Amino acid sequence: MSSETCVSIYFRDNRIHIRQKTIHDLGKPEYIHLLINEEKKQLFIQSCERGRDAFRLYYSDEEDSRAETCYINAKAFLIYLSGVIGVEPDSDSLWYSGELLADGKTVYIDLREYRKIQYEGTR
Repeated sequence: MSSETCVSIYFRDNRIHIRQKTIHDLGKPEYIHLLINEEKKQLFIQSCERGRDAFRLYYSDEEDSRAETCYINAKAFLIYLSGVIGVEPDSDSLWYSGELLADGKTVYIDLREYRKIQYEGTR
């Protein structure tokens, strides 16, 4: 298990998976904001309270806590995000490394730096 802050985007399943270290870095929030800088192709994931623009996190029910992940169902957002990244909406899945910022509640991701991952349907 990597201790790296990371996120995987599964376009075909309309989900963003947030891995264990990233969840803990953000303080295991119930809601997050997904902030985009289109020009610089940057994504910021920020823990927040419930609100109009917040995404609810759904935590996995897996018994093995080492495999703990959470996900966001976000079809419309992923269609938009695919355009920002420059891939098709039904693209391969992408893996991103992230960095926790000094505020302690925001993870920064460079959307230009990704690795394609083998499609793993989550349905």
